[in-house]
Parts: sequence; structure tokens; C-alpha cells
Amino acid sequence: SGAASLHVARIAPGGTLGRHPTRQWQLFAVVEGAGWVAGPDDVRQPVEAGRAAVWKPGEEHSAGSDAGMLVVIAQSDLPPI
Repeated sequence: SGAASLHVARIAPGGTLGRHPTRQWQLFAVVEGAGWVAGPDDVRQPVEAGRAAVWKPGEEHSAGSDAGMLVVIAQSDLPPI
């Protein structure tokens, strides 16, 4: 039980998702393409298709891509196993 949501987002070439906190546990999974993610330390880490990042509630984070990427964002009140 608990609230959950699933979103699909395409980050255009040169696009970013600006820095913001998550309200729930969040899985940010790259399905296609490549880019970067940055967590609380604001250090960019490369990500590509088949890779993911997990943020806990309240963590500041951002993401972006030079070439574009397709991502699935799953959010839940429940922590990952």
C-alpha cells in the first residue's frame, strides 16, 4: 500500500530537469540514450540506457542530456527493497 506513480519522459538534446527535491522515493531509469544525473552533492554522474539512479524523499537532484534520452520515473511512498 502507499501512493505510487510512473512517468515516461523524453529529455531533448541539450535539455535538463532542473534541481528539485523529490517528495517520495524515486527511481530514474534510462531506457534509451544517455545523459547525466546529479544528487545532493550536485556532481554529475553519467548514465546510459540500462542504468538508473535512486533518490530518497527530500533529496535534491537534477538530470540532463547532450544527445537526448528517454527515461522512466517511478515514485513511491515505500522504500525500494
